[in-house]
Amino acid sequence: MSDPALPVSEAAEAAFRASVALAAAMGGNVRLYDGAAPTNAPFPYLVLGEVEVNDDATECCDSTEVYVPVHIFARVAADRKETGKQAKRIAALVRSLMRDIDTIPGYDVVISEFESARHFFDTDGLTAHSINTHRFLLDPI
Repeated sequence: MSDPALPVSEAAEAAFRASVALAAAMGGNVRLYDGAAPTNAPFPYLVLGEVEVNDDATECCDSTEVYVPVHIFARVAADRKETGKQAKRIAALVRSLMRDIDTIPGYDVVISEFESARHFFDTDGLTAHSINTHRFLLDPI
């Protein structure tokens, strides 16, 4: 069984970079990082988190379950309320884009579903942080 973490991450990146709506919500440019953002990255930005891959094989199928967390970071100068709203708007777009991924090279997408979202402020009190987690159930082709 091959590991689908890379093709799933690449499919998410392609969906985000192709989205005009996401770019507009992020000020004209999709800022997306893998694993961590660089120090002083401009807000808002996205981080593809640690992808979790679980065996879900049965007698007849060599299925894999993949969980993809996407972190959304936002900060609007000195306006905590607008900061939270911006993060939630971007999180809603991310949720929609992830749900619409129906092609992953080398795999049949059996299930593509939203799993959970958390919205909070980081310990600095200024940065809104949302985490969307999406679940894929994949069968190798």
